[in-house]
Amino acid sequence: MKTSVMTMVYKVAGPGNRTRCKEEDTVIALSSASNRIMHLERTKKNKKFSFPIGLFADNPELQIRYDLLDCNICICSTQVPQLFTDNFDYQTRHDFVKGILINEEIMGNQVHCHIISDKYAARVSNLYTYDAISKDILHRWAYPIVPDNSSFFMDDCYSYSRRNLYLDKNLSLARDCVLEENLIIGGGTSVGTGTVISNTVIGKNCAIGDNVRIEGAHLWDNVTVEDNCYISCAILCSNVHIKKNVTVTSGSVVSFNVVLGPDIALRPGARVTLKRREEDETDFGMGDLSIGEKPKQAEPIEFNKTEVGAEGSGYLWFEEAESDDESDKVEDVWGAERESSSEDEVSSIASDISSLPDTPPPEDSRLFYNEVLETIRLGVVDGVSGDNMILEINASKYAYNVTFRDVNQSIGKALLESALHDNNMDNQAQSVNLKKTMMHLKPVFENYVKDAEGQRDLIGAIEDFFLDNAWCRDTLQVCLHLLYEMDVLDEAVILHWHAHPGPSNDDQAMEEQKRDLRQTAARFVTWLKEAEEESDDEDDDD
Repeated sequence: MKTSVMTMVYKVAGPGNRTRCKEEDTVIALSSASNRIMHLERTKKNKKFSFPIGLFADNPELQIRYDLLDCNICICSTQVPQLFTDNFDYQTRHDFVKGILINEEIMGNQVHCHIISDKYAARVSNLYTYDAISKDILHRWAYPIVPDNSSFFMDDCYSYSRRNLYLDKNLSLARDCVLEENLIIGGGTSVGTGTVISNTVIGKNCAIGDNVRIEGAHLWDNVTVEDNCYISCAILCSNVHIKKNVTVTSGSVVSFNVVLGPDIALRPGARVTLKRREEDETDFGMGDLSIGEKPKQAEPIEFNKTEVGAEGSGYLWFEEAESDDESDKVEDVWGAERESSSEDEVSSIASDISSLPDTPPPEDSRLFYNEVLETIRLGVVDGVSGDNMILEINASKYAYNVTFRDVNQSIGKALLESALHDNNMDNQAQSVNLKKTMMHLKPVFENYVKDAEGQRDLIGAIEDFFLDNAWCRDTLQVCLHLLYEMDVLDEAVILHWHAHPGPSNDDQAMEEQKRDLRQTAARFVTWLKEAEEESDDEDDDD
């Protein structure tokens, strides 16, 4: 008699889902009738897989699934602990499941799965999933587990506002700091002048200086970041102090009580701790150094100032490749593979923080834009639904292998070219035609322009169009106002664009045109600023 010893919980999540971790990506063969797992294999970056031919012969309703996220939740029978004890080869749960499947005919044990699609379940198993699940909570995918629900966050008092901003009531924010989207800031924290923060978790009693840029990062409690720093895709543990002009990027982890700087740039993937690394040691000290502890050294502490800065305190750790074959690559702590950096590349991090995404050939971009323009023109004239236009744009995107940045820019330019195609139209006709086109394209905007980066791509394309078409520049502020009212563009993105014309490669004439173009939208921008100030005053009165 065969017995089910375990039921594993999986969630429907396609390969592009951010909560899927490469380390745990799995291909599963299961019975459609009973949800019994017949075969299970970790992908390990492989693109080809082998399944026993007997699986298909004995199971006519077999499913091969690669759209499932392992939630790391298992309902086990009382036999499981004993089976683990009796088999020394079972080091992990994956080993256990594989062993059960291999020995099913002999032992008579089976493993089933339960698949959920409308619920949230995930487990933090590494830094990548820690970051992904944190973002899921900020995006409210785990509702009702959200920061503003006091039932789950009883010691905190967060308010929730547009763009997934969760702010404690006890904050000190400079009036011109920019809080873009998807972030939470704990009580007692201060943010300085000119600082921009997005997609970030900030704990309690942190001090963020002036002109700091923080994106995709996690700052725990009592962290200090001084002026002119750049923090991206990094974890700063409690009591970390970042001095002026420091760059921390690309999956770096700074452990408790570490001091960095001033005037340094950490190598991507760096790990810094107050624990000195011993020979052949792999644990870099996260477990040994609690919030209040300091390392105990029998001899005076000497830190490498070239690694942690003139006023820094800490030791720099790096992962070492396990074999010669892997020496050219390092596993990023976020879970994504990256090429190793040479010393010359490391020295240029401060001056070249971000790299541009790969772009398709110019001819492909032009052909893609033409197809998007045709889709939008015919869609508006023939009343094609937004869903069908999205399908056509997606088909063109995959055909020409363009980026989402190209998609957003092409949609923006095609919208304007479709609506403002006749230079004989007066201002009223331009505004009416523009509004009609935008309202029809609202589902398209909602599908593609989902974050601040997408909004910046869109507003950049709008700027390019109006620079090339001086005859309709007065319609710019109508365009921005409509996109703002439709919740496509946020006020923070519009204000930032208006205040920063950007470089024009020493082209003084182009810089002058950009300033003139922004002047045509000055009245709308002034209205936005006044509305924001009134909202702030009302909040202060409350």
